Amino acid sequence: MASNKITKKDLNEMAVRSMAEQCCFSFERMQAVGFCYGMTKCFRKIHGDNNEEMAAAMANNLDFINTEPHMAAILQGLIVSMEEAGQNREMIHSLKTGLFGPLAGLGDAIWWYTAMPIIASICCSLATQNNVLGPIFYILFWALTAIFSRIWFVRLGYNAGVSSIKFIGDNAAYISKAAGILGVMVVGGLIPSYVSFAFPETLVISSVSVQGIFDSIMPNILPLGFVFLLYWLFKWFDKRYPQRRRIPIFGFAVCLLFAFAEDILSFFLTGGGGYPFFPGYTLTTMLGVLTYALFLYRAPLRVWRIFCAKLVTNVQNVVLGALWIAILNSNGRFSLEAWYASASLSAVKNLIMLPVQTVLLVLLLRALQPALQRTGMLPRQGAGARPD
Repeated sequence: MASNKITKKDLNEMAVRSMAEQCCFSFERMQAVGFCYGMTKCFRKIHGDNNEEMAAAMANNLDFINTEPHMAAILQGLIVSMEEAGQNREMIHSLKTGLFGPLAGLGDAIWWYTAMPIIASICCSLATQNNVLGPIFYILFWALTAIFSRIWFVRLGYNAGVSSIKFIGDNAAYISKAAGILGVMVVGGLIPSYVSFAFPETLVISSVSVQGIFDSIMPNILPLGFVFLLYWLFKWFDKRYPQRRRIPIFGFAVCLLFAFAEDILSFFLTGGGGYPFFPGYTLTTMLGVLTYALFLYRAPLRVWRIFCAKLVTNVQNVVLGALWIAILNSNGRFSLEAWYASASLSAVKNLIMLPVQTVLLVLLLRALQPALQRTGMLPRQGAGARPD
């Protein structure tokens, strides 16, 4: 790997660029873009014209990070020194993930809980005496510490990385494992802060709050369970659907987005028939479209498939439709009696209409079959069909 020696001038410039860390802030990756931007010039000097290595170094620093802005300079210096030495990027990534949380706590304690309140109280005291030096001193203190602390922290991180390269190289496997464990602990600790998943307090069963039941078992058990569910789904998806089989899955994702947009747009165009907007109906629409996709997408056009798709969507409409009506008519409180009354009427109606709707769907899809085959939504005879 081609590498040029990083100079003090490069480190000073990285310290100044790190002041833009919170630009391009997003709720998905927090400070990632600004954090990576601070190191890009050093990455370019390290890798020269090797754009593949440059891209890999940047991609390694574009995932989630949320730390105290001054202390981020230590991480930037450490990462640049290890990148310059050609260390394993997985280890660099693990160290970054494991350290940004503790550094955030340390930086908050130093700056925002100690130094800034003290200087603010002194400057406010001056300001109450009509002394113009109060706000001036505060601005100067903030600006000078923002610049010079970053310069010192960048050099501290870089020198620590350089001096520990041999030690890290000799113990890379142990450090990677330890940093990975620390990173998992940090990310796990962030779950209650960044994942909001709870039942509304108004949702009660027999005068007992549903959310209170889960909180009595363990606080924040729902966010934790939701994260583990997503983790299991990702692992299952990666194992069940190799890269070559993922295109149909993205087709299903597109159909869900289309159903969401269609329901929202139709509500605003029609005024919702005089009823207020309720997201439950949007969910019902999305589930219905997904059901049709699962039964009919790139599958042979069979009457039994169309009948099953319509049957499942009708069951969804009965169960969920009655649930939304019960909630809307009970001010957010679920009433089993109201749901049962609404579901009974809806079930009779959907049962009567099921044969008629199935026949109409068969006729419609038969008429559209040539066009659907040309778009690839239905297979041509003997080509690319899903098995029955």
